[in-house]
Amino acid sequence: MENKEDGHEVVEEVVEEVVEKVEHVEPKQKPKRQKTEAQIRAWEKARETRLNNIKKRKEQVKEIEEEEKEKYEDTIVKKAVAIKKRQLKKKQELEEIPDDDTPIEQIVKKPVKKPAVKRVVQRKVQDEEFEEQVDTYVPIRRIIEFI
Repeated sequence: MENKEDGHEVVEEVVEEVVEKVEHVEPKQKPKRQKTEAQIRAWEKARETRLNNIKKRKEQVKEIEEEEKEKYEDTIVKKAVAIKKRQLKKKQELEEIPDDDTPIEQIVKKPVKKPAVKRVVQRKVQDEEFEEQVDTYVPIRRIIEFI
C-alpha cells in the first residue's frame, strides 16, 4: 500500500507543476503596427476639428442661455412696471377721495326686510280654492249607486 500512496503523491506533485507552468505562460502578443505619417496627420487633424466643434457647441449653448436670461429679465421688468403703475393708480384714487367726518352708520344702510304679507294672502286664496273643490266633490260610490 505504501507504493500506491507514494505513486499517488508523485502524480499529484507532477500535476501541480504542470498547472503552475500553464498559469505562468503568457500568451504571445503581436507587436503593434506603427502608424504611417499620413495616418498620424489625419489623426491630429481629426482631434483639432473635434476640439473646435466642442468649443463651438459650448459657445452656442452660452449664447442661448444668455438670450433666455435676457428674455426672462425683460418679462420681469415689464411685470414690475405694470405692478408699480397699478400701485400709483390706487394711490391717486385714495388721494382723490375726500376725508369726511360722516359716521359709518350713515354710509352703510341696513337692508329693510319685506313683510311676509304676500305669502299669507296667497295661502288664503289657495285654501279657499281647496274648500270650493271639497264642496263640489262627489264620491264615486254615490254616483255608482244612482246608476
